[in-house]
Amino acid sequence: MLTHKELKERMITAIEGYKTLRSIFNGFYTHSAKLHGEESLFEEILFIPKLDIDSFDVLFVGRLFRFSLVVRSYEKSAVAGTIKCVELDRITNSPLAEVGSFNFTDAGVSDVKLPDADKPLAMDQENAACYLVLNLLRGGIENQGL
Repeated sequence: MLTHKELKERMITAIEGYKTLRSIFNGFYTHSAKLHGEESLFEEILFIPKLDIDSFDVLFVGRLFRFSLVVRSYEKSAVAGTIKCVELDRITNSPLAEVGSFNFTDAGVSDVKLPDADKPLAMDQENAACYLVLNLLRGGIENQGL
């Protein structure tokens, strides 16, 4: 059992870690949502924010995908998160299939590297955020027989 002080400190640490990851996730959404718009190459993509529940939906070529923040660790020295992508039924919003995921640190660095790169992608860069979303969407439409 923890003392009252230790318990309080752990809860404060968890809140701080969550806030850090949530801020990174919200920035990731802002960058990747630029795939939709007048200047975008992709006409058949729509971003639907659900940031109050740490998610956003993407409607792409008639299919619905949810990107969600999952906190893996709240510890001060190892705050870490995962972004999961799941395909949803467009009528019921029920999960149909898990498409994929990637992990990231409290510095906003993902565990995804481009095939010709030495460093993993930083989620606070627009091109990297767009790549991460498009890569998961590609996996969703190719693995489900579109």
